[in-house]
Amino acid sequence: MDGAGAGILIIGASAAGVSAAREARKTNPEVRVTVVTEESHLPYYRPLLTRRITDDAVERNPSFLLNREEWYRANRIDLVLGKRIAALDTGFPPTFAERKSETPTGTARAESGRVFPYERLILATGSSPFVPVEGALDRENVFAVRTLDNARAVSRCLETTEQVIVIGGGVLGIEAADSVVRSGRRVCIVEVAERILPLQLDAEGSRVLESILRERGCRLMLGDSLESLAGERKVEAVRLKSGGEIPADAVIFSVGVRPRIELAVSAGIAVNRGVLVNERMETNLPGVYACGEAAEFGRCVGLWMPSVRQGTVAGLNAAGGGAVFTNEDYPATLNAFGTTVFSIGDLGRKEGVERYSALERSLPARLVFKKLFFLDGALSGGLFIGDTRESQSLLKAVREGMPMDRATDLLE
Repeated sequence: MDGAGAGILIIGASAAGVSAAREARKTNPEVRVTVVTEESHLPYYRPLLTRRITDDAVERNPSFLLNREEWYRANRIDLVLGKRIAALDTGFPPTFAERKSETPTGTARAESGRVFPYERLILATGSSPFVPVEGALDRENVFAVRTLDNARAVSRCLETTEQVIVIGGGVLGIEAADSVVRSGRRVCIVEVAERILPLQLDAEGSRVLESILRERGCRLMLGDSLESLAGERKVEAVRLKSGGEIPADAVIFSVGVRPRIELAVSAGIAVNRGVLVNERMETNLPGVYACGEAAEFGRCVGLWMPSVRQGTVAGLNAAGGGAVFTNEDYPATLNAFGTTVFSIGDLGRKEGVERYSALERSLPARLVFKKLFFLDGALSGGLFIGDTRESQSLLKAVREGMPMDRATDLLE
């Protein structure tokens, strides 16, 4: 068991975990803060992973690492790399005001056998990729890009690859396809929906983006899905439910994620899709918190910024402070295939509601499309394709419910 003082233990070191550590240290300068991650790398900025597939310079970008190694030392945060936590023994700790010593009230045991004691526990375990074909990732040329090691593995595979199939046409799937095209390989996106980004764009916006992707060399198979993978040790082709078959030298899955809740389940912590938390990021067990992609507060949000905010709340509260998290609409952004996309809010999707109206501006020669949606005369959402300079203004306007007569400037 580790040495004197148990303090706060954080499992996971991405957006939520590192934010929790930072805020815990800021809130309580004395408490011990330990962060354990199964990855062997310093915590990094995951949204850059799809770009890393074909650009190893990403790793040398100063913004790739969340913090340099010396930052953890300077802030007296014990960062433990390469340790996968296998089991939890949870206790029922007193409040910080009631505690009489730093006696451990719970422990986490790593696969290596190392034991980490804690007084407060924060689960920032993230998510794992959803892959609908059992054992698919065991094949040499099948990937899901969730870690730096995943991205490096795809990069090595592409050295002897001509045709790549991306399963899933969401933001990350499109970004992965863009990296493949930039490397000079052929790419095909297979998307079960009838159009690209159906959650982030309306039908017209999807058509605009689809046109851009096709013009840039990306093949699209829409309204279809994976039936099976042909090949044993390596995939040779992708079979579709429509009956078609596409040759493949590599396959990248990007069809969503699942919160990692295994530790929580084994410890008797309440879960649904994710680890259930309240607005303080507290679980049903006293002294145990969850945040980021593993947490569920009304819904699971697999985005970087809300993960940072949830981690901040969890770290502050675990260190004895008081903070609450509120759900908001978060924007979807895309920078790929020579264009940019920004989407936020309600794009006229509520069923049975006929009180929507819209304003749009299209500049086909410049591949620019903008559209604003209004519910009862108040701005409910909007999307920009090709020109996202006013994205922050749009974000603010949607959150304020700007009236239509004032919102027209956003289309300029």
